[in-house]
Amino acid sequence: MFTRFHIKNFKSLKDFDIQLSPMSALVGDNGVGKSTFLQAVDFMCKSIQEDFDVILERQGLKYTDILSKYSEEKQVSFESELRVCMGSKEKNIIWSIKIGQDKKTGKTILIDESIQDVDTGEFFLSYSAGDSILLKAGKSSIVYPRLTVLSSVLKIIDLKTADKIFKCLMSLISKTKLFDVLDPKNMRISSDRLMKSSNEENLPKLLSSMNKKQKTFFNDCIGKLMGDKFDDIKIVSDSVKKETLVMVKEKEGTREISLSSNEMSYGIIRLLSIISIMCSGDKETVFAFDELENGINNVYVNPLFDILYDFVRNHGIQLIFSSQSGYFIDFVNKYDILYFYHSEDGGTKSVKLFDIPEINAKTEYMFPGEILMNLNHFELKRIIDNAR
Repeated sequence: MFTRFHIKNFKSLKDFDIQLSPMSALVGDNGVGKSTFLQAVDFMCKSIQEDFDVILERQGLKYTDILSKYSEEKQVSFESELRVCMGSKEKNIIWSIKIGQDKKTGKTILIDESIQDVDTGEFFLSYSAGDSILLKAGKSSIVYPRLTVLSSVLKIIDLKTADKIFKCLMSLISKTKLFDVLDPKNMRISSDRLMKSSNEENLPKLLSSMNKKQKTFFNDCIGKLMGDKFDDIKIVSDSVKKETLVMVKEKEGTREISLSSNEMSYGIIRLLSIISIMCSGDKETVFAFDELENGINNVYVNPLFDILYDFVRNHGIQLIFSSQSGYFIDFVNKYDILYFYHSEDGGTKSVKLFDIPEINAKTEYMFPGEILMNLNHFELKRIIDNAR
């Protein structure tokens, strides 16, 4: 799992540090950098599979678009701390990347990258632009020739000859997935093209890719979430329209109605999608959701968080999500809540709000979400500044 990020010069993240838990709820005013942080995590993780510019182009961005307006720096750096499973043991690793723009070609290039053991200080990977790549391989090292790198070095190394730590690290990073607003319009139906695509997710595709154990677990979760409201959830293909849909039987009193994913409500599609996504993961999977609560009725929030915490505590999945809903946050462990705000220089900062005694004392008579709704931005900022 990721335990910490330090990001510099990425949009509003001028000099940003954050400590993460197995479940981390990101809260704060609109425009303070919650989504930006999730985008930065996504960018760093995707760089082990794609070139930097490919990632940016898919989002309609250029390198200059991600540079912070609060700094004159022309390079962007990402540093993450991870706890990586290696069999029965765990290693604490620091993975760092710095990127910049090549003045001649205009391409986004790797400036520096390193992978270091936190406890011993040993380097498994060391690279600086224009220099050779030093890579650990068991008790010896491999030196790659000088070259210009357009992605993370992890994208181009040969895992067969590299140290075991690289395989374990890349497994964790590749299982880190960001789901933006998770628009139900895009989740309802899967075309034949999307069913075959490895880059896009939707509800029919997620359900069809589950193994027997995952499907059983999914049905159990839906039962805990909705009782006996839904039954017989299955995938149906339309060979004429070349589409795949989800079909369910919905019980209303003594009546039973068949519904397709085209006919389900916005909130129900989101709930089914969130649970199917979580069920598709395994140990060390990291899921990030932007605005998790959108469209979800309050009646489902309590059982939903019971299920999400079960995934985190008993199945080894890490969950990071942003939320604007005070009611949603009432069901989150107060020590899993991270408050985002703007510092005096305009950059984004984060703080574990309930580590502050003055804030924590209020939980004696208010829920966490209530506290956030009752204290305005200026009052919270005053308390945070006084606690430093």
